[in-house]
Amino acid sequence: MRNNFSQALSPFFVIWMVFILSVLPVIHSYAETAEPESYFYEGLILFRNGQYEQARLKFILAVADPQQNRRITASYLMLAKTFLKLSDPGFAKKYASLLVQDYPNSRYVGDALAILARLSYQNRDKIEALSQFLSAIEQTESKPLTSYCEKMANQIVDLGVSSGSLEKLLESKKSQVAQSWITLWLARTYYGMGQKDKADEVIDKFLKNKPDARFATAARQMKQIHPDDLMRSVRIGIILPLNGYFSREAWDMLRGIAFAVKERGHLEAQVELFVRDSRGTFVGTIEAAKSLFAVGVDLIIGELEGDKSTALAGLCSQVNVPLIVPAATENGISSVGAAVFQANNDFETRGKAIADYAVNRLNLQTFATLAPADDYGHSLADAFANRVDSLGGTIIAQQWYYPGTNDFKRQFMAIREAGFRYAFRDTVRARGMGTSQQAVEAVFNEMNRKAIAKSEDNHGLIEATDIPVAAIDGIFLPIYDEEISLVAPQFALANIKAQPLGGDNWLNEDALRRQRSYINGIVFMSGYYISEIDPEFHNFQNKFRLATATSPGMMAIYGYNTMHVLALAIEAGNCQGQDIIHYLENMEKARVLGGEIAFNKTEHVNNAVTILMFSDGNVNRIQ
Repeated sequence: MRNNFSQALSPFFVIWMVFILSVLPVIHSYAETAEPESYFYEGLILFRNGQYEQARLKFILAVADPQQNRRITASYLMLAKTFLKLSDPGFAKKYASLLVQDYPNSRYVGDALAILARLSYQNRDKIEALSQFLSAIEQTESKPLTSYCEKMANQIVDLGVSSGSLEKLLESKKSQVAQSWITLWLARTYYGMGQKDKADEVIDKFLKNKPDARFATAARQMKQIHPDDLMRSVRIGIILPLNGYFSREAWDMLRGIAFAVKERGHLEAQVELFVRDSRGTFVGTIEAAKSLFAVGVDLIIGELEGDKSTALAGLCSQVNVPLIVPAATENGISSVGAAVFQANNDFETRGKAIADYAVNRLNLQTFATLAPADDYGHSLADAFANRVDSLGGTIIAQQWYYPGTNDFKRQFMAIREAGFRYAFRDTVRARGMGTSQQAVEAVFNEMNRKAIAKSEDNHGLIEATDIPVAAIDGIFLPIYDEEISLVAPQFALANIKAQPLGGDNWLNEDALRRQRSYINGIVFMSGYYISEIDPEFHNFQNKFRLATATSPGMMAIYGYNTMHVLALAIEAGNCQGQDIIHYLENMEKARVLGGEIAFNKTEHVNNAVTILMFSDGNVNRIQ
C-alpha cells in the first residue's frame, strides 16, 4: 500500500522539487536586491529625523554593492547630502562626483552637480561653482533645483567675478541656456566695473542673436538701469590688533588706509572697508579672518606682526582670498600662498639690496659682518653674505652677539684679526711663499712680534688699535637702534677702515646725530623714507591732520601706501580680488609716499628697497 502511495506521489514530488529549485535564484536575487534598498530607506528615515551619523552608516551599506541596488544613484546622492550635514566636505564631494561620473544619465546628476557647486563656492572657487551650477541647470528638470541654482549663481556674480574668467567660461559652455546666463553675467560685470560702453556692446550683440524671451527681457531691463546702480564696490577686509600691545600702531595704520580712500573722493563709492580686531592674538586673528570670509571680502589687508601675518596667509590661502601684508618684514610670508603679497621688503630682499649697492655702486669687495644672534640678525647677515658671494665679493669675517651685549670688544678684535690675516695673504704671495695657511700664519706671527716690540703696552697687532685694518672694504652692522650708541664708538675705536653699512634700524636720526663723529657716511637700507622737511610730507601731514585730527606716524604711511597701490588697481578697472592680484603681479614700480612698491613676480615681495646715507648730520636718499 505504501509503495503504491509513494509511487502515486512521486511525479508530483518531482514536479514540486523542480519548481522550488527554479525559483530559488529569483528569491535569492530579490533578497539581495531588497537588502541594499532597505538600507537606503532606513537611511532616508534616519536622515529626515536628523540622525545623520546613523544615516551615514545605512547609506554606506546601501552603496556597498552598486549592482544589487536599484536605488544606487539616490543612495550616492543621500550619502553626499549626509556628509554635508556632518560637515565633511571631502566625502560629500567624493560621493557626489561618483554619481556624476559613473551615472551620467541619472535624474539625480543635477542634484549632485548642485552639491559640487556649493562646495566649490565654499572653497572660494567662484568660476568652478558657476560652471557646476550651470551644468546642474542643464541636467535637471526640477524647477525648485533650477531656481536654487540660478539664485546661487547670481549671488556669486553679484559678489564679484572677473570679466576674464567669465569670458573663458563662455568659451567652455556650448548650451544656449548656459551661454545666455554667462553673457548676462558678463554684461553685469562690465557695468559693475564702470565700463558701460563695453557692457552695452555685449547686450546689443546678445539681443541680435534673438535669445530666449526671458533672457532677452533681462538684458533689456539691465540696459535701462542707471550705471551707478550697477556699480560694484570692492570689499576689502582689514585685520589689525586694534586692542593689544600694538594697538597704537594698528590705529595709525588704519587711519592711513582710510585716509587713502577718502583722499580719492570717487573711491569711497567703489570701496567698502570691513574692519576686524585681531586683539594681537592668534585666536583673534583666526576669528577675524573667518568673519571676513563670511561676508565675502575680495581681499584682506593684515596683520601687523610677522607671525600673525603668516598664520593669516595660511587661512586666506585655504579659501583663495588674496592677502596684502602691509608692514611685516619676516622672510617667507608670501610663499605661504599664491595670492599673498608683502608690501614691505622682507629681510632677504633688504640684505640682498644693501649687498648689491655695496658691490656694484660703492665698488667694495671684502666684507665683515656683526649682527645679533637672533632671527633678525641671521636673516639680514646671511642674505647679505650670500649675495656678496654670488657677486664675487669675499666675506672675511662674521661675528655674532647675543641681545643685551654692551661690550663688543671681543667681536671687533676678531674682525681685526681676520682682516690682518687676509691682508697678509698678499705679503705671502709677494715673498713667493705660496698661499698656505701655514705661510700666512708665519707672516702674521712675524708682524705681531714687531708690533709687540714697538708697543709701550706690549700690545700685538690685534690689540694695537692705533694700527688700522685696511683689508676690509665694508662692514655690515644690522643692529638694533638702541645699540647704535654702543656699537658706533666701539667700531671707531677698533680702527677698522671699512665703509659702515647698516640695516633698517639705523633709520633713527637722533641716534645718528649723537654718534655722527663715529659713523659719518654710513649707508643703510629702509622700507620707506621721507624727510620731515620734505614739502610732499608736509602736504600729506596737513591733509591727514585735517581728515583724522591726528598726526601720521610711520604705520600710517605703510597703511596709506598699501591702499594706494590697491587704489591704482581699482582705478584701472579691476574690481575682483583675483583681477587686483593680476594687476599687482604685472605692475611697474609704483611711486608711493617715501619710496616705491614693485612686487617680485614670483615671490610677491616688494623688491624696491630704499638706500640711505647719513652724512654731516643729515639722512639722504641715494637710491
